[in-house]
Amino acid sequence: MFRKAYRLPFTLLGIPVLLDVTFLLILPIFAFSIARSVTFWAQQVGVEDHPALHRPWVPYVLGLITALGLFISVLVHELGHSVVARLYGVKVRSITLWLLGGMAQFDEMPRQRGAEAVMAIAGPIVSVVIGLLCGLVLKTLPSSAVPARFVFNYLAIMNIGLAVFNMIPALPLDGGRVLRSLLALRMPHLRATQVAAGVSLRASPLPRGAP
Repeated sequence: MFRKAYRLPFTLLGIPVLLDVTFLLILPIFAFSIARSVTFWAQQVGVEDHPALHRPWVPYVLGLITALGLFISVLVHELGHSVVARLYGVKVRSITLWLLGGMAQFDEMPRQRGAEAVMAIAGPIVSVVIGLLCGLVLKTLPSSAVPARFVFNYLAIMNIGLAVFNMIPALPLDGGRVLRSLLALRMPHLRATQVAAGVSLRASPLPRGAP
C-alpha cells in the first residue's frame, strides 16, 4: 500500500516503524496550522497574554513540537493495536505514519471470536490514557511554564478527541471494527461486514461520496 515509505533506524517492541512520504508533507501543514491557532489554545489554559507566545518564532516552534507530539501519540495508539494483536498470535509487519495518521499492518486478522473488537478498542484506550497522562502533567506544571502548558493541554484534548473519533461505528475506524466483530458473534463474518458497512454509511463523519 505504501510504496514510498522510509524505514526509521529503530523498532518499537521489535516492530519496524515507517514514514510514508505523505507524512513528510502533512507534518509541516499540521505544525503551521497549530502555530496559527496558538492564541486559541493558549486561552484554554489562561496563558494567552504571556509575552513568550507573542515572539515571532515561538508559535512555529510550538507548532512543530506539538505536531510531533501528536504523531507520536498516533504511533503509540497503533502500538496498542499491535501489542494486542501479538497476544492473539498475529504477526505485526510494521507501523506506518502517513497522511491520515497511522496504520499497523498485520499478516492476518485474528480468527478468535471477538478478537477483532479487543484489538480495535485497544487503540482508543491507549489514546485516552495518553490524554489523561497529559492532563495530569498539565496540572503539575507551574503557571510560568507557558510553552509546556500549551503543548500538554493541546495533546490532552486531541488524544481524547482521537479516541472519541475512532470509536464512531464506521469502517475502517476502530468503532466500525468493534461493531463488525460483535456482529460476527451472532452471524457469518461476511454478513457482519455488510451490516457494519451499512451502519458506516449512516454514521460516517464524511459526507457520502467523499473520497
